[in-house]
Amino acid sequence: QFDAILAISSLIHIPKHELPSQIKRIAELMKSKGMFFVSFLEGKGEGYEDPTKIGKNRFFSKLSQTEVDELLSPYFSIVECTKVEVTKMNHTFILAVFRVN
Repeated sequence: QFDAILAISSLIHIPKHELPSQIKRIAELMKSKGMFFVSFLEGKGEGYEDPTKIGKNRFFSKLSQTEVDELLSPYFSIVECTKVEVTKMNHTFILAVFRVN
């Protein structure tokens, strides 16, 4: 088991319907009171796009703050959350720190 897990710009490539099982698995890998550092793309929907305009489409899932809270609340308590706009990609990221419940 781990004291901390870092998932920055990785879970954004998982289809929304698969996220609950992935979050559950992450929680199971963590020690009590462990810290989970995670980022999600803010928005609606999912699909392939080329945000960096380099000719390479990638799959992205976008979530609202409410969706993030609902996804993580069965396993984690929020410690801190902020939003960062990445103008180059024309996206806003939700960056959050959670603690295992």
